[in-house]
Amino acid sequence: MTWNSTANEFFVDGDPDERDHEPKRFGHLNRMEIRVETTIKDVGQFLEQQAKLGAPITYSDVIRKFPDLPPLSAGWRSHPLCGIFGELDDEDNLKKRPFRTALVFA
Repeated sequence: MTWNSTANEFFVDGDPDERDHEPKRFGHLNRMEIRVETTIKDVGQFLEQQAKLGAPITYSDVIRKFPDLPPLSAGWRSHPLCGIFGELDDEDNLKKRPFRTALVFA
């Protein structure tokens, strides 16, 4: 899956060589678009609220707060939160402030 933060969506990608061709019958996902309404700003504000409460939270807590996000799986790098958290970390780093995502644990 690939996160597109500009469009707030992610894609499930099959084998790169198979994307524009007839799909194989076994083991390959075709490209499929899943819309996510949750924004980086939404998640950032939620994490800031949690920081003010001094309350670490789990990834599952974040998913419960934003039910349009898909469930967590072993494929973290393909989950929308991975891209969202990466952008929040970049923003926090540029502004020289603590990382909001550090509140979240497995």
